[in-house]
Amino acid sequence: MPLSDGERKRPERLQFDRDRNRFIVRHGLLRMILGRYLNTDSERLALASETRGKPIVYAPAVTPSLHFNLSHSNGLVLIAGTRQAALGVDVERVRFVPEADQIAARFFSPHESAVLNAMPAAQKMEAFFHG
Repeated sequence: MPLSDGERKRPERLQFDRDRNRFIVRHGLLRMILGRYLNTDSERLALASETRGKPIVYAPAVTPSLHFNLSHSNGLVLIAGTRQAALGVDVERVRFVPEADQIAARFFSPHESAVLNAMPAAQKMEAFFHG
């Protein structure tokens, strides 16, 4: 599936073949899904990123608006879309995160952070990722 010039150049900056291949597959799947959803050839789609990195379709014009997002982690990919409202998605492979307590203190509610800190170490990482 053809990618845009920008999509073809971005993987070249990645160090490992595995990461380059995953990028190409993710963006090919995204184009395939969006093309089917919008009933258009995926090659005609012009994609860009908003200022905060969220992907958008800027051509062809999409009415009503199509909101979608893509997230990836270690070989997993999640693509979601809707015409209802803006959305964000996140997928993460459960793994050891040494700074989990600091991240929880900064981004979780005080209650969530306290619950996480009280958990046994064996359960902490899964709880951190499942919130």
